Amino acid sequence: MSEIKPKFGDHVVNHVASVGNPHREGVFVCVVRREGKVNRGTWWRCSDTNGNFWETNPSNCSVVRNYHADEVERLEAERDEQKASKDTAYSERDMLVCLISKLFPSHLERHPSSDESWEDDWRWIVFVELPTGQATWHIHDSELSWFDHLQRTDGNTWDGHTTSEKYCRVERIERISSMAQNIASCDANNRLEALAGKLAEALKVLYGWVQAESEHFDANSPDDFIKVDVDTAITAWEERETVKQEREQNG
Repeated sequence: MSEIKPKFGDHVVNHVASVGNPHREGVFVCVVRREGKVNRGTWWRCSDTNGNFWETNPSNCSVVRNYHADEVERLEAERDEQKASKDTAYSERDMLVCLISKLFPSHLERHPSSDESWEDDWRWIVFVELPTGQATWHIHDSELSWFDHLQRTDGNTWDGHTTSEKYCRVERIERISSMAQNIASCDANNRLEALAGKLAEALKVLYGWVQAESEHFDANSPDDFIKVDVDTAITAWEERETVKQEREQNG
């Protein structure tokens, strides 16, 4: 009678049973296959949800789908898919963290057990000392073997940086790396001059960081002396470059 394949929790109605029969309506539990000469075949086991069970012939029944159960099943599948996607993203991120930890001074620390906001399997922290400042990432216990090259230390060496500050420090590295690549691409005769030029650029960047990081930067402070020296070096370099270009143009 029913064209719907029942699922656990669906409402089942036996239309052969008379009204008032306690087995006329129930909740589907599972499929039962009987062997033997009497009542053999497929039957549905049902329950009144009060601990009473019986078996009924599917050909006499109709199913009222428990749409709430379907929605729960759909949401659970969606949740599992999102979790798997998130786990994959974290795993790929931590592979990059592993690479970074081999390029810069790094170590491992354990997140304090007193902080209950972190799950126990996410308490290992990778500390990386970048040229631009400290950066930290939590890793999963299953990935700990990726970081066997790092020393494990006790204590709390976190400098208090936020996630935004961490990735700002990561972004700043790009300028330093670009300068180094440009220098490496020069031939031996020009490498020294290129190094001097890139050093002047690096000093410009460094001075910008001093301004950005210091809340009390004052033009009359001792830091201003550094700025004067940096500006002098940059000016001298630019003047030499101008003279060099003019000579090349004049043959």
